[in-house]
Amino acid sequence: MDVLPFKYKNGLWYLDKPELMETHLFYVPLFMAERGISEFLDELAGNIFDYLTLEFSYTRINPYDAKLVKAGATYKCVSIFGNSKDYAIWLPPPIFKAMTTNSNPESIYIKVVASVSNKA
Repeated sequence: MDVLPFKYKNGLWYLDKPELMETHLFYVPLFMAERGISEFLDELAGNIFDYLTLEFSYTRINPYDAKLVKAGATYKCVSIFGNSKDYAIWLPPPIFKAMTTNSNPESIYIKVVASVSNKA
């Protein structure tokens, strides 16, 4: 299991783990622009929350809020909050780096463990 924090700022989702950021001469945020990931995080946040802490489990847990299954080089979202889904998600490299207990799982069960809204 890995716990990954995400924050939403200026229309983008970011992985809130600065220790994973590669050091350059300038700040490069860990934003999530890959196919499907922004929409996935928006759906988990319900367009209400701008900070999510997600628990990634690689064996089945109950209850879970979302399930991803491996589909070639990407993952497919098959369920969110008990509703069937069917869309591809490309997990960006920083997420794979943050998945320290299993960097290439067949299935990922995701649970929202914390959410915060700073929106007015």
